[in-house]
Parts: sequence; structure tokens; C-alpha cells
Amino acid sequence: MKNRKVFLLPGELTFQRLPTEVTTILGSCVAVCIYDKKKHWGGMNHYMLASADARHSMEQNKMGVFAINNLLKIAQKSGCSFSDLEASIYGGAKVLKSQGNTIQSDIGGQNILIAKDILAKHNIQIMRNETGGQAGRRICMNTHTNEIKHEVFDKDKTKAKHDKLQDLNAKNKIKVLIVDDSQVVRNLINEAICTDPSIEVTGMAANPYETRELIAKDLPDVICLDIIMPKMDGCTFLKKIMKYKPIPTIIISTIAQEGSEMYNKVLAAGAVGVLDKEKLEIYKGISKASSVIIPQIKRASKKVF
Repeated sequence: MKNRKVFLLPGELTFQRLPTEVTTILGSCVAVCIYDKKKHWGGMNHYMLASADARHSMEQNKMGVFAINNLLKIAQKSGCSFSDLEASIYGGAKVLKSQGNTIQSDIGGQNILIAKDILAKHNIQIMRNETGGQAGRRICMNTHTNEIKHEVFDKDKTKAKHDKLQDLNAKNKIKVLIVDDSQVVRNLINEAICTDPSIEVTGMAANPYETRELIAKDLPDVICLDIIMPKMDGCTFLKKIMKYKPIPTIIISTIAQEGSEMYNKVLAAGAVGVLDKEKLEIYKGISKASSVIIPQIKRASKKVF
């Protein structure tokens, strides 16, 4: 039986009794992983700041002082004893530019300190402390074994992947991720896009939860996103993308016709383009869809956030 997979965005946490692979990407943010060595249960959080101040107003679990304590409370309510828990801390890189304020320029350091302080108060041993530095990292925790895969990103290579250059090198294909709950629609859009050799579809997903893992794995240049989907609608997911890791996103939907409330809503959420799925006539062939979608993708790939 394959492990379940969960991808955490900032402000999210999870505690799992069943074997689960929990993945997240960190910069100055910190993730605290906890593991019950007797029950083989585990969990992780992902927070942005150590605590709130006058300059920052955000959800509780985006702050370490809440995110860590809330994760521990969930573990305790699940039946864990603090004496059986061990912890690992990741992240806290100094990736933000100084803004003339030492706290602002060392958010990572403050995030690390709050984790150490809270874990020490509960006498929870820190087994791994992979923190600091100036590069982001990707971690993946197996909640059953406490194996944690840890990848530090090369700063220059990461920047090259995410910067949207005004002129693409002809040798570099534009990487596209297609998200639609209909397999037929996904395949038709894929077929329409792949008529252009300068564009590559690196992944397809049926809902936003599958999309999270593909974003972490493939780092797409452009996302083609439907709105009506199970588990989470496309507009809600678009807002999360733009808040967490902005990626140029084109909405392809039947409910976002130009001038409609939804059309304006997704543009306000950060979409770089909105296409009416019905006008693409994808069920009649791919020629019209190709002529409309491909130019949109090329324009979107040059968008810099």
C-alpha cells in the first residue's frame, strides 16, 4: 500500500497516524517535525513568523508560537505522550533582503529560536537541526519511519528556474502544468499545447491537492487551471499560489466568461489570463484551442512577479 501524500503551504500543519509522506518547501519559514517513536506517528507544521507584531496580521498557524503548540496539542489529543516525542527543525534561511530592520532581515533566525524555546519547555529532544544558511530547502517526512529527505536548493539554480525572463532562450521549453478534474479535458488541452515544440507539459492533475506535489517536483513556468474541481475550487487555490509561490496562471473554465463576476474575481486573485473553455471548442478538435492557448502561455511565461 502506497503512503498517503500531503503538501504543506505556509500556515498549515498535519499530524498523521497512518504512514504519510509530508512535503514542504522552505525559505525563511521553518518546519517543525515531530515523531512518536513508540507509536510511529508523526507530523509537521510550516510557519512564516515567530510571533505577531504591529506590522504583521495573519492566521495563527502562520506564527510559530501557535503552529508549534497547536501541532503538539493535536499529537497529545491523538494519544501521544510528550516523553515519547522527538523533533526535527528545518528552514530559517536568511533569504529576505534587509529593510533596515534587524528583525525583518532575520526572520529565519527568529523562527528557529521560537522552535527551540517551545520544544525545550516541553523537554522534547531535537534530533535534527538543519537550519539557517542563505538557500531554500525542500523536505519530505515519512511519518511512519521518521525518515526525512532534505534537499538544499542551489541559490543560483533556483533563481534561474523561477525568474521569468523577457526573452526565453530558444533551447529552453516553457514548462506547463494542466489542472482540470476531467481527464478528457486534460488530455485535449495537453494535445493542443504540445503542437508547439517550444512548450512542454510536465504534469497534469485532477485537483489542487495533486497539483501541490507537482509544483514542488516540476517547478512549472505556467499553470493552466480550471475553477470547478473537487476538494478545492480553482479560485481559492489560485489565491494560495499567489500568496505562497506566485506562478503565472491561466484560468480555463466554463464559468469565467469575460465580464462575469467570476472573470473579475480570478483576475483580482492574480490570474494572468482567462479563457472561456466553451469558446475553445476542444471537443471539435484542437486547432482552435492551440491558436488561443499557446499565445497565452507564451505571454504568461514572461510574467515576472
